[in-house]
Amino acid sequence: MKKRIAIIGAGIGGTSILRRLVEHEKFNTEYSVDIYDKEALLGRGFAFKHDSKHLLINTITKETSLKEDLNDYSKWLNSKGIEPSTHTSRDLFGEYVHHIFRDILSNHKNIHAFGDFVDDIIYDPQNTTYSLKSAGVTRTYDTVFFVPGTLEYSDPYDLKGTKNFIHNPYPVPVKLEDTKGTIGIIGSGLSSIDIIRYLVLEKDIKKLYVFSRHGELPAVRSGENDLELKYFIKENIEKYIKNDHISLGAVTRLFNKELRYQNIDTDLFGVEFSHPKDQIEFNIKNIEAVTKIELLILKTENLFTYIYMYLNQKDKTRYLKLYHPLIEQYHSPMPLHVAKGILEWTLEGRLIFVDEMDSVETDNKFIIKTQDGETYEVDKLINATGPTQNIKEDSRPIFKNLLNRMLITDSEFGGIPVSRNFEIISPRHGVLPHFYAIGEIARGTMYRGDGVAILVHKSKEIITHFYETE
Repeated sequence: MKKRIAIIGAGIGGTSILRRLVEHEKFNTEYSVDIYDKEALLGRGFAFKHDSKHLLINTITKETSLKEDLNDYSKWLNSKGIEPSTHTSRDLFGEYVHHIFRDILSNHKNIHAFGDFVDDIIYDPQNTTYSLKSAGVTRTYDTVFFVPGTLEYSDPYDLKGTKNFIHNPYPVPVKLEDTKGTIGIIGSGLSSIDIIRYLVLEKDIKKLYVFSRHGELPAVRSGENDLELKYFIKENIEKYIKNDHISLGAVTRLFNKELRYQNIDTDLFGVEFSHPKDQIEFNIKNIEAVTKIELLILKTENLFTYIYMYLNQKDKTRYLKLYHPLIEQYHSPMPLHVAKGILEWTLEGRLIFVDEMDSVETDNKFIIKTQDGETYEVDKLINATGPTQNIKEDSRPIFKNLLNRMLITDSEFGGIPVSRNFEIISPRHGVLPHFYAIGEIARGTMYRGDGVAILVHKSKEIITHFYETE
């Protein structure tokens, strides 16, 4: 009898699950695998779908791969006659992932891709099966991997549906085709950098307003460097796990020991700036020290994901409040040449950064007010605040249906609750056997679950658990 498996979502996470599944020694023709996603996202996902060449991956090419061999992406680029640059476009990385996805499908007749997302899942506790509804068809499975990728875009000022408000700016060539009038952007993170670069480099916009609450830009990274961890390693971390729990205090002491060993200037954590221009200039001036911090965070992100699973509720809350902002400050840096461009356009007056954003009103135009009473008017407003972390704010039918049926619930730490084996914890049924969730949807357990390296690493753990327990 065929063992039926469904993968919901075919981006980085879904493709990683699929690859791990078929490359395992136990995989054979007795398994039947169906993978679901919107046609345009199959083997790409939302973050790496076709888009502007100016939208860059924020990780260095030699550190970005869908396989254990970190040079695999560079090798693929060379095979296509493309010189691997330090940072490539997200569209190009999407081509690489899609190539792997299509190769898997062409080599396995027992794997099928459906170009529609799943709308609903019905759980049968008697037979421990899951019936998925997609495009009006119901299919039943023994195992489900739920990898929906990023949640829908947030709407902090309740503007979705308002004329000339761009709620989700991707793909930017389509969503930002009309650039008449004065333009404002909400947000100052990586999405904002994407939009700024596209509008300046492609559309030659002469003036852009960038509104945000805090005015913090991503940090800056200079290029390819490396460091080796000595103290903050998994072997040492495991020594502090007692009674299925690890103390945040113990983790902090171990991490501080690593900081001292690496000779990292801890004064660089939590530095505040009066203007984004000052932040970029500071990062460029201290580029070697800043890059060293970024490398340390890159090297330890898998470890923090591991640690996060063993923190109790109080320590998780404390970690997110005290330490997450410090790591977030340097986690997803922009390339040096991008930062220099942002600085140049700011000094020229093409970019006007406005922080302490308080509210938005609409009256033919968008009226933005700051906390200190300043007022700005723009004709078009682009949302670059990024995806929500609350599943109740995602309008896709699958979330509404699963919430209504109490198969899932929202986690206070974002996404949905899952076990350490990444099986979904249902408020009605408890741990759902062989119903796995990975990525941003599991962020309450899987800290920083949206990174390529994290998804590649965790997919191996999940597939190992699947084969050990089937």
